[in-house]
Order: sequence, then C-alpha cells, then structure tokens
Amino acid sequence: MLATIALSLSVVCLGQAKAPSPAPEDLIERHIEATGGMRALADIKGLHRVWSLKSGEFTGTMETNWSPEAFRTSLTSSDGTWTMAWGQDSQGAWQQQPDGSMAKVAPAQALMLKLQADPGALLRRDDYVKRLAVTNLVKLPSGDAWRVLAAPKLGKVMTMFFSQENGKLVAAEYWRNGPDGKRMHIEATYDDWRSKGPLQMAYRIQESSHLGDATLEMTEVDIRPMRSEEVARLDASTAEPTASPAKPASHHARLMSMLGDTITAPDGSQVSSAFVAGKENVLLYFSAKWCGPCRRFTPDLVQFAKDNADGDVVILLVSSDRSASDMADYLKSYNMPFGAVDFAKTRDVKSAWAGGGIPNLVWLGSDDKVIKGSYETDGIYSPKIRGSYVGPQSVLAAFKKR
Repeated sequence: MLATIALSLSVVCLGQAKAPSPAPEDLIERHIEATGGMRALADIKGLHRVWSLKSGEFTGTMETNWSPEAFRTSLTSSDGTWTMAWGQDSQGAWQQQPDGSMAKVAPAQALMLKLQADPGALLRRDDYVKRLAVTNLVKLPSGDAWRVLAAPKLGKVMTMFFSQENGKLVAAEYWRNGPDGKRMHIEATYDDWRSKGPLQMAYRIQESSHLGDATLEMTEVDIRPMRSEEVARLDASTAEPTASPAKPASHHARLMSMLGDTITAPDGSQVSSAFVAGKENVLLYFSAKWCGPCRRFTPDLVQFAKDNADGDVVILLVSSDRSASDMADYLKSYNMPFGAVDFAKTRDVKSAWAGGGIPNLVWLGSDDKVIKGSYETDGIYSPKIRGSYVGPQSVLAAFKKR
C-alpha cells in the first residue's frame, strides 16, 4: 500500500529582501518563459509522461496525459494490485480512490495536481485562484526563491516558490486528498530540469507528507495529443451539469454490451469504455505475451497505433494471458498505446470473434460485422476453418489501404 508521495522541504527565511518584491504575475510569466514560453505552449497539443515512483517499500508508476481540453494522471503499483487516478475535463476536476470511489476536487487541489500534467497550468490560474501575493525571499536547498501565496476560490492557501536565479517553480506546499480520501499536507520540490522539444521540464519530483516520503523520476516523455483511451473518466454522480451535452455516436452495440462500462487503460487502471462507441472501426487484437508470433507482430501494431492516434479506429487487446497481472505486464512491457478488454470480460468477446489461435487481428465495422480477420477463405472471415490462417499483417495492410 502506498504510504504517500513526498520529500521534506526545509525553508529558511532570509529576512527582509533588500530589493522590492516582484509582482506575482511577473514571476509566473518568467516561469512560463523559462520552461518553454507562451508560443511553444500554444503549439503543443498534448503531452504524455511516465514516472517511476518509490515511497518506502512501495514502488509503482505514474502516467500523465494532458491536452488543452483535459488531463488524466494515474498511479499504479508495480504488482498491478493498487491504482488511483485524478484528472480534469469539461465537467470539473475529480479524483478516483484505490477502492474505486470518485470525488470532486476543490480548486486549490486541482491547480497543484494539474501542474504535474500541464506545462501551462499557471496560464489558467484564474480558473482556480482569486488572489496572489509575494511575501518574501527564502533560502531553499536549490537556492534563493520568491515565496508566492495563492488564495484559491475554494480550499486552503497554497504556496509556490520561484527561483530567483532562473524563474522556475522549484517547490510548493499544498493540500490534497490522500489514498484514504483524507486531506494531507504536501511539500514538494521540482528539480533535474531537462529540455524536451520546446519545453523545459523537471524530471524529478520529491514530496513529503505525514504519511512518508516519495520520489518520482520521469522515464518517458512524448509530445503528442491525448488518445481516446487516455481521456479522463468522470463518474456521473460527481459531474457538474452541462448546458447541452453533445450526443455521442452509438456504434458497436454488440461489442459495447460485452465491454460493459470500462476497459483497462495502458497503465492498468479502469477507464470508461464510452469512447469506443464513437469510433467507426475497431481492431480487436487477440494476443498474449507468452505467444512468440504475437511478440513479433505486437511492435508493428504499437507503431501503427502511435501513427494513427487521431484516426477513426480503436484498438483493443483481447488477452489470452494467464492472469490479469500478466495482461497488465504485456501492456506495459510493449508500451501499448491502446487499452484492453477487461480480463474478466474477454470470454464473450472471444466467443464472438476469436479464431483457433493467436495472434489474430480482427477488423470490425460500426455494426460489429467482421470486415477482415487473420483467418480468411475467399475473402470471408473463417476462424473455424483449418488452414485458413493468413495472419495479422494482412489485416493491418488492408486497413492501411482502405
């Protein structure tokens, strides 16, 4: 069980600063310029990052996905038995606890959680903060920094520390809900700054609370839009009403009845399956990590998924692994950018569309009829006919040519 995330921050006041304190808006503008600049942020459509996490005996992975419209962060234990997530979309900020319960997040917490995912979060500070004030110059382990108090529209005051030398946000103190759902005080530091494209990002976050210390190290970063599978899930009971929500598409009625409300995201957490109904095409990938031919084909499908992140297709792994944890390990070890049918729900999907062996790639149209599969006789999907196996590459090639 996760103790919590954190590393202690020691702050010693330097006393009265000799020079006048800068305006908080000037500090934030300098931070934005130091970490990429407004022009660069305007050109970025999304950001995906993966972090390794260690807190005492607990180890896990944190994955953040951000776009200008939404963000979602998930935290999963290394053994796949524990997960929690948080995010924000048009209906508000939310947090999902390890027991699956959902809760809305106050503006004070929402801004600090968003800072880990969104490099331009402070540009949208007016959505969360009603007043900012610079108090004094303080000495941190990383050097002198300006302390800025942020009074949120709702929630406890948060504190941010901006480096006097380079303008970057180097530390913060704030409150957020812990794994037990109770509020806890977090002290965080941000360091090991590196360049990725037009951005400068902290590759190490260290945080501390009354539950313990933790260190997060960034292991992957990719500047790209969020994919359908990565969109934040917000339980209906926590959502704020919207004026006139758009009516979603309703393809794949048969498949949706088998998927239920959720699928398994690439990070092993549960996300809403609703986006599947909005795509014209589905590629079902019947596969398993123990299967040698599967391991040879999987990198090609992963690359195809990355190249077609904004296309009209959803790829779903239908696992024949021996356990849910094996399936989660398969998703993770091949960095699959698509989700999977929940392990407990694969039987019906296999009964409807699987063949006699794997790997098997099956292309479904919007009516869930097979357009092409890895078993074929005279152009017709024939999964029960011995000797009709043509392989997944033929399906992928046909889909690319459509």
